[in-house]
Amino acid sequence: MRQAIEGWLRIVLIVLFIFVVVGGLVWFGAGLYANITENNSTTELPDFPDIAKAEYAVAFKATGNIILTDRYSKPSEGRYTLHGYWEARDGKYRYNDIDLTVDEVYFGDIIITKRRE
Repeated sequence: MRQAIEGWLRIVLIVLFIFVVVGGLVWFGAGLYANITENNSTTELPDFPDIAKAEYAVAFKATGNIILTDRYSKPSEGRYTLHGYWEARDGKYRYNDIDLTVDEVYFGDIIITKRRE
């Protein structure tokens, strides 16, 4: 009786081991595939809009993102309101015709520079 239980236990442990190994390999393969096929174009910057349309570049030091705008105001220290802005989405700069208020409390240092040709 004891040998029968040990035999079944051995079979269950072998099957469990096989499931864990196969599951680990599938998990590893899926993660590797996802990392390879994920958006590989992140190193390439999309084409910037004309300087006439977006005269200022707004850089966020904390995230490294850049937003372009043609008009902005500074209602208080460390806070800026961008009146219409261009942001990089899906490999292109897309225009948003709304006001966007950014604050250094949330985004860290905000650096606004005038773009040149």
